[in-house]
Amino acid sequence: MAASSPHRNISKAIYSQLAIMAAYAIFLFGCTKEPELTISIAPETPAAIKTTVEDVWPKIKTICPGLIRYSSDIQFAGIENNLSYAPENAKRIEIKFRVSENPTKIPDSYRAAGHMCFFSLSPDGKELNISKSSCASLCTDTEETNEYSKAL
Repeated sequence: MAASSPHRNISKAIYSQLAIMAAYAIFLFGCTKEPELTISIAPETPAAIKTTVEDVWPKIKTICPGLIRYSSDIQFAGIENNLSYAPENAKRIEIKFRVSENPTKIPDSYRAAGHMCFFSLSPDGKELNISKSSCASLCTDTEETNEYSKAL
């Protein structure tokens, strides 16, 4: 058996160090990514509401970049609807989010700490309305001074 050359040993050492550095970089960058903000629809939710929410959730995530950017400071808090009893012009499906009392990433200027945010959907899922300006700021990731409405 031939003795290994010094060049081969140096190459192995370099490759080993590169592999360790690559693994560390993957670990580091993988751990700093914001967790995905998910919603869960209760099994007893009426089928029409479940379908509407499932259809619009990807659209909401697209038009509300703050939900993704600050997801570690936001918690899904349920879905409510008043479709069975509210007057026609007041019917809504609410996707609710609780903002942390002490958010670590959300800018203070949004004034969102501790808020319960209601993302109101029209019954057909074609309109989103956020009545609190602090929650609208969280959605748009800009300082909002009024409520926010957007066609979906």
